Amino acid sequence: YEKYIEGTVQGVFTHMLVKTLEASSTNLSYQELNDQLTIRVRNAKYGQNPQLRTLLLEDLDLVFLSQQIATTKIGPLVYYNKNDEEGIPCSWIINRGAIQGLEINTDEVQNTINIYDMYTVANP
Repeated sequence: YEKYIEGTVQGVFTHMLVKTLEASSTNLSYQELNDQLTIRVRNAKYGQNPQLRTLLLEDLDLVFLSQQIATTKIGPLVYYNKNDEEGIPCSWIINRGAIQGLEINTDEVQNTINIYDMYTVANP
């Protein structure tokens, strides 16, 4: 899927992949790369929805293009969703839940969520 981007016709997925890798100051796991890439492509409104499939679930924790397990975790991604027709942000999204250990707030359990700019702060 090619579009006119930054003055030239180029592939949307490839362009966003390069931008994501350039913006990262750490070795991203496949899951982290997919999460960030999905946000970039969706918010750019190019009509694509990147998907990642692996044979083994634990392969999502491997560093992109490596057999090493990612040692740093960027953590939950929080972003503004721009899915309406005019590109107006509709809602905040926290891309994590109970499977990742985020529990429902109770008197005994209080979740603290730190929000950092994923393009400038890799893992504070």
